[in-house]
Amino acid sequence: MVSESILELLARATALSMHELRAIERAATAQTLAVGDVVLRDGEASAALYLIADGEVAIGIGDGAGTELGRCGAGAVLGEVSLFDGGAATATVTATRATQLLRLDRAQLDALYGDDPHAAAALMRMLTSALAARIRASNDRLEKLDVPAAGAARQRQPLLGVLRSLFIGGPS
Repeated sequence: MVSESILELLARATALSMHELRAIERAATAQTLAVGDVVLRDGEASAALYLIADGEVAIGIGDGAGTELGRCGAGAVLGEVSLFDGGAATATVTATRATQLLRLDRAQLDALYGDDPHAAAALMRMLTSALAARIRASNDRLEKLDVPAAGAARQRQPLLGVLRSLFIGGPS
């Protein structure tokens, strides 16, 4: 269980209300990480999302050693892609300090929808915003690649096809 003061900090770090956070906490499993603990490993099976309640994690590729892409703290969501598509984790996530997480697997998410649809919808809006921000950041990075325009367009087509299928529902 996450303390009330941590939930209040989390409410300030996210667009979630205290009511929504309490509902999510009831459905979720609390998990505590020590420095160096790995919660997700690039390429390994994962079927849960994690909401960072307190602490900080490093995001890396491969084994995470020396390939840090960034860090996330309270309010960040991790593992949502694997929860939705059933695929392997796309990054290695390692605690850089003591970290408290709320873990939701598919069954817990389904239970949240049954118990508090409003809180589940709020969580989905938060996840959608997080995914949209990541897509925009990826698009910005692609635009900055030093690749001739025709080559860059070809490289973007597979990504655009995936995005179309996710958001439009049709083939690319």
